[in-house]
Amino acid sequence: MRIRKFASIFLIAVMVLTLFAEISNSETVKAEEPSFQSFQLVAVQWKWDVNDYASPTAFKNKLHSVMQDVVAQLDPNLPALVCFPEFIGLPLLFVDGDVDLLQNASTFADAIEALILRRWASVLAFMTWYGVGPVRALFLERSGAMQQAYLDAFKEVAATYNVYIVGGSIAMREVDGSGNLIKDDNTCYNLSYFFGPDGKVLGWQKKVHLTPMEQYKDEKGNYGLDLNPGTLEELKVFSTPFGEVSIAICYDAFFQDVIQTLAARGGGILVQPSANPKEWDTWQQEDWLNGCWQATREPNGLNWFVNPMMVGLLKDITFEGQSSIGVNASVGSGTQMNYMDLEPIEGFLAIAETKDQPEIVVQTITTDQARINYALNKPATASGNQNSELTPEKAVDGAFYSRWASRKQDNEWWKVDLGSVVKVKGVTIWWERAYAKTYSIQVSTDDVNYTTVYSTTSGDGGVDTIWFEPVNARYIKVLCIQRVSSWYPFSFWEAKVYNN
Repeated sequence: MRIRKFASIFLIAVMVLTLFAEISNSETVKAEEPSFQSFQLVAVQWKWDVNDYASPTAFKNKLHSVMQDVVAQLDPNLPALVCFPEFIGLPLLFVDGDVDLLQNASTFADAIEALILRRWASVLAFMTWYGVGPVRALFLERSGAMQQAYLDAFKEVAATYNVYIVGGSIAMREVDGSGNLIKDDNTCYNLSYFFGPDGKVLGWQKKVHLTPMEQYKDEKGNYGLDLNPGTLEELKVFSTPFGEVSIAICYDAFFQDVIQTLAARGGGILVQPSANPKEWDTWQQEDWLNGCWQATREPNGLNWFVNPMMVGLLKDITFEGQSSIGVNASVGSGTQMNYMDLEPIEGFLAIAETKDQPEIVVQTITTDQARINYALNKPATASGNQNSELTPEKAVDGAFYSRWASRKQDNEWWKVDLGSVVKVKGVTIWWERAYAKTYSIQVSTDDVNYTTVYSTTSGDGGVDTIWFEPVNARYIKVLCIQRVSSWYPFSFWEAKVYNN
């Protein structure tokens, strides 16, 4: 009897454990099912009008007018990424009561020269203090007014219309999301800012490869905009709930070093804000295919592209082009179409009809191929913080000017709770200069039993993208074991967890 009773109890226990295992396995299997995402991509083809830059209010009103036309074509139930063209902020040089110089000048170069002369005292002071030429000094002197008009306008429209925005680009000093100078030196860049639907600045991208017009002098010896190039190491990829967004400002999209860097760092949607100061003839159309269209011919993770173009006259300079949206060959073929004078090809989803008029190009994407950052805005904890501002959730807020920093000691940890068990395939860490020389990445489904999926004793900072065999996990932990220097804590700007 005792044997039978023991056997019965044992059998019941086995059945309970089996049932529990089946429930756990069913949850894990369910978490692995691909989920389809639907989102909207928008390319704004902006036409120059100097009157739109008469004041900060005039610029903001023009943005509102354009965005009203955009949202009229959008599904309010789907998220949207709205992309503006390169140098949309350039004429803001004249926004602080100097637009008459732009309106009355024969050429854009004449307008800049007139502005330098009008502001000669302050420009001379910047030339003397920073040891730069007059054009660079003008940008340094004007950056405060430019950035305030630019950031205020784009923050407002992003929040008003509840969309993500790639704000074209602007030539100015590098400032953070609050408008504070990153460093008080003599540098100016071609910058593209990325805005969230709450109006928050999530980060910015620097143009790496400058055209002759953006350099100190062009090939003919004419003075250019005298900007500084960014570096490959500074290129960022921005997280949204519908995928990763990478920005290659115009000329950058034609260079493999930029494309490969963005792809390696997880870029899923490639945005190429462009301003083409040339005639949109057959040769130029053929050459333009070497940009974002060519960048998405390989299975590199850059699955879609958006190419907003600047058009119209900026005084004596004619800008032409056709804005477009396309898809990677590994995800879909798109529709047989092409630029206006070329034979139809695969890869495009939508193209503007004109080369010199304002247009809005919209495309809805439904896919299970989006690269999603599961860690975005999820709860994060750590063994400790350097102070009350450098807290663990700052590493998953999607903003590249906030970060987590540990206490100044070895053997610290940072952890994110993804909220549910999901299939994880990769992690990217954007280290601050206080990086870990020795660290490991661990995963867990229950926050008790952890498995190490990566470890290194030769960390070198920068951006670490680690791919590993797919694993089901809810908790991702970064074990920071040895600091690069005893002077520093451990610190990183963003930590991302990818599904593919």
